[in-house]
Amino acid sequence: MSIADGNNAEVNGWVCDHGHPLVELKSPWDWPGFDVLNLQASVSDMFARALYIADSGTPDEIAQFEGSFANARSDETIRKLEDAIDAQGQRDGKITAHELQTALGKPWLADRIDHLIVRYESEWGGEMSKWDALDSHMHAGLPVWQAEKTRIDVLRFWSGISGVSGWPTSSKVYHFHPLGLVGNFRRTDFQFTLAMMQHIFPSASVATLQAAMTELNTNIDLFKLDKPLRREHFFAQIRREAGPSLAVHDGESLNYPPDRLKLKFSYFQAHPDEADLY
Repeated sequence: MSIADGNNAEVNGWVCDHGHPLVELKSPWDWPGFDVLNLQASVSDMFARALYIADSGTPDEIAQFEGSFANARSDETIRKLEDAIDAQGQRDGKITAHELQTALGKPWLADRIDHLIVRYESEWGGEMSKWDALDSHMHAGLPVWQAEKTRIDVLRFWSGISGVSGWPTSSKVYHFHPLGLVGNFRRTDFQFTLAMMQHIFPSASVATLQAAMTELNTNIDLFKLDKPLRREHFFAQIRREAGPSLAVHDGESLNYPPDRLKLKFSYFQAHPDEADLY
């Protein structure tokens, strides 16, 4: 697994599945690591926060925006996540697009980001007043923003289908990261194919390859073949041992003549006289 140490440097390794106070086995149907955030900030506050982070505005506006920035960070989940992301950059409390991109390249941070469930009002519902509140921030771009609000208004379908049975009356809903959600409940989707096996073992029979594929595909997680690098190491070793025909041997006799001992073993290369004793 891949985690970060106290300095947010990547640490890769194995974790024991029992006897460790911070590790416990989980069912594939558990939801480990998911955090639910009930976001209370208004659209105007979130926009002002984005302007503060981008340092976009007059000095007086930036000073006003700082309150919106601080209010959002008052949530413990947001603060922890942002502090972890910010540690990859300037450590100034502001998450830039570049810092977020860097964080998504770190497995332990990407997992935390895509395991965040946010409860917030859908963009397809709510009143137009929340968008009107942004007018004062647009300045010269106000005409373009007015046109954008027209488009947003047309897309608001929530109240129009409120009579549908089972449809929630409130447009404040839970937002899931699709890959984070699906990835939590699915096993690896990688499967070995006959074409792959024939590429590695071109002289092997189809029956032999099919038997090997069945065993491998059934036990990809058990054999830890869920990553490309692990599969590459695995098949490099198998190809070296079994050759292009994937020949299976019951065992190795270890009955080497002297010339083979000298050829295969460094010890006998250094002590050729001893090889002649066998």
